[in-house]
Amino acid sequence: MRPGVEGIRFIRMNWDNRKRQFESSTLAFKDYYIVRNTLQSQTVQRVVTEPDILFSVRTLGGMNGIPNILERTGSSRWINNADLNGKAGSEGPGIIKPPIKISFNAIGRNVEAESAPTDSVILPGQWPFTWGRFGGSTNPPIAFPMQNAERPEIVAVKLLNDGRIRLTLRAPRGVGLAVLRSLNLRDWEYAGEVGNPTGILDFVDDDPIFFEERRFYRVTVAP
Repeated sequence: MRPGVEGIRFIRMNWDNRKRQFESSTLAFKDYYIVRNTLQSQTVQRVVTEPDILFSVRTLGGMNGIPNILERTGSSRWINNADLNGKAGSEGPGIIKPPIKISFNAIGRNVEAESAPTDSVILPGQWPFTWGRFGGSTNPPIAFPMQNAERPEIVAVKLLNDGRIRLTLRAPRGVGLAVLRSLNLRDWEYAGEVGNPTGILDFVDDDPIFFEERRFYRVTVAP
């Protein structure tokens, strides 16, 4: 019998840009197990050629206007040892077999406009979600994206009476901006570019939004 663990420690694997693959490594560790109520151990080695758990960030799309938070590898390869432990039909204990891929959605602040044309202004933050990190210290959590005066952003949205969308953009003065749009948060298309002589400006998407559509926008520095 093998006991549980108090915690796990992640070890980062190095990536070889020339070979376009991870550098393999050999891990040596103590394996503890119990035989006849006596704790015993042995030293074992394991060759690792790819990460057991791979974290990534990418665009994951969304549903009903709400961004998907994350995706992970399915459970089809997991091993259920319930029968071996005399718990037939139970969900575990078991083993999660690697590799496991966990992808976080590369989202920032979100703005959603889906209603009949009005003269109201919709401000960012209708879906109040952002990533962050924290550790085992007493330091406060850090939210992402960190404040950056150089980052272009959408600060307001107006749905015009003729169905067009007007975005108010903010970025450092003189930085040209490109606007992208999407119907599903996954597939993005080019909507246009604007100059930025003042640091804050309006962009109007001349393609009217249909009432059955959900449309999403993001802004970046023009190439």
